[in-house]
Amino acid sequence: EIEFVKAYYYLLQARYEQHLTLEINLPKNLYPTLIPPMTLQLLVENAVKHNIISKEQPLLIYISAQDNTKIMVSNSKTTATKAESLQIGLQNIINRYQFFTIEKVSIKNEVRFVVALPVIKNSNKVSAPSRI
Repeated sequence: EIEFVKAYYYLLQARYEQHLTLEINLPKNLYPTLIPPMTLQLLVENAVKHNIISKEQPLLIYISAQDNTKIMVSNSKTTATKAESLQIGLQNIINRYQFFTIEKVSIKNEVRFVVALPVIKNSNKVSAPSRI
């Protein structure tokens, strides 16, 4: 998942250059844990979709950990775009998490937009989530 997000960020850099920054600060012990496929990429995509990104309004997306039990994906908020949010992407993430764990995804839309994703340590399900 992290390598995929880095590749996606590389493509975004071609368009937004230094006005978009992605920082990833995850401890190595979280790399063997699991999350539903494409979750991180979808959150990065949502941040880009719902914010204006320019020299005057750069966007920072930060992926970090909280207590080795949650992956935090947060982004600064710039002037919102006119792209209407139907919350479909976020609801999709919440629904996919329900297949793998009883832990809940947390979403906070305050000074920063923050999504807390529980890490999945064991999965006995037939369709396993992706490695971080």
